[in-house]
Amino acid sequence: SSLGWITGNQGVIFHSTDGGETCTPQFNGWRDHLYDICLLNSTTAWAVGWGGLILHTADGEYWDEVASGTTHTLKSIFFVDESNGWITGDDGIIKKTESGGVNWTTQDSDVQTELLSSYFVSSSTGWVGGADGTILHTTDGGESWTEQNATTTMPINDIEFVTESTGWLVGDWRLLRKTTDGGLTWNSQTPGVIYHLFGIAMVDENTGWIVGEHGTIVRTENGGELWLPQTSNTPNDLYGIVCVDAQTCWAFGEEGIVLFTHNGGETWTPQRSNTHQNLYRAAFSNSLHGWAVGHNGTILRYTGSESVNEKFAAAIPLTVSLRAYPNPFNPSTTISFDLPQSGYVSLQVFDMLGRLVESLEGRVLQAGPHTTQFHGNDLASGIYFVQLKSNQQVSAQRIVFIK
Repeated sequence: SSLGWITGNQGVIFHSTDGGETCTPQFNGWRDHLYDICLLNSTTAWAVGWGGLILHTADGEYWDEVASGTTHTLKSIFFVDESNGWITGDDGIIKKTESGGVNWTTQDSDVQTELLSSYFVSSSTGWVGGADGTILHTTDGGESWTEQNATTTMPINDIEFVTESTGWLVGDWRLLRKTTDGGLTWNSQTPGVIYHLFGIAMVDENTGWIVGEHGTIVRTENGGELWLPQTSNTPNDLYGIVCVDAQTCWAFGEEGIVLFTHNGGETWTPQRSNTHQNLYRAAFSNSLHGWAVGHNGTILRYTGSESVNEKFAAAIPLTVSLRAYPNPFNPSTTISFDLPQSGYVSLQVFDMLGRLVESLEGRVLQAGPHTTQFHGNDLASGIYFVQLKSNQQVSAQRIVFIK
């Protein structure tokens, strides 16, 4: 297996098709933090983040924003197939789609805490974890959610299940629990470290890894009865880990660090990510293709067999790069964009209902950087969208006006 994604800061997305040997950034036009990513196949992926942001790509090249119907920050996304998926986030929000992300329906979690992680083993059965030791369970696709007792008040940062019965959760202050009865009971395990734990990846009921604070990596080969430390050779926090088999894994985290192992963690080798943004979550479909997301909208894409330097020397935006600063704004914001080639440019602002608010550009512009001002004096406070079209390419930026 070689396919996957990672997510990060500044609207950056990284994609790999060669197990991380090379890494190409994708310019998605968004600068909000991205906290999670879900991969359906080698080209179709979803990412979520700050302020209700949902991004989707169907071809692995262009990312579009999908209306979530919320301004709550989203911390996790999980699809079990092309139609059915869930998002979770601040203030206990859970939303489900049965239409492949076209529509999202709010589900009643009956909690107000931040929901940080989710895992589903089928379209009916799943778990959501969050702050204050919150863990919720559903067996009917989220029509009803039941709170389980994880015997902790620590934040639950990640959840992983290998069957409907067997799963693990990790969290702050070396929190580590295992269940063998679908979460009816959660039993403590000892990770062998004293630090916060941020991510877990299990490849089967016996073998898995946990990553955490200060470069922590621990591995089990017996279902968690014993967790042994591995040498990461970094002091950086590691926020997530992805494994495609018992030998091949990536760990990623603070300041863009990416570590790779091909021998079950006996050695972890740094890979060049070409970013200093924090990377929070990743998704891989096999060992040669992956994505990662993180801070400031970072999306990294690994592509082909070229060296990293060669790829970046020739890199141009896959879409027109679009930015707005300040954002949020009052009374005005500067909209900047870079055109990879000359052509007719349409720059328009829309409201949340898709109604045109103002046309800022509608003419032929030369290749290169451009700026324009947008004034919100006559607007109501809220979320608006700037859309840029040029040479059959489209980019969008969400802006927030606060009176």
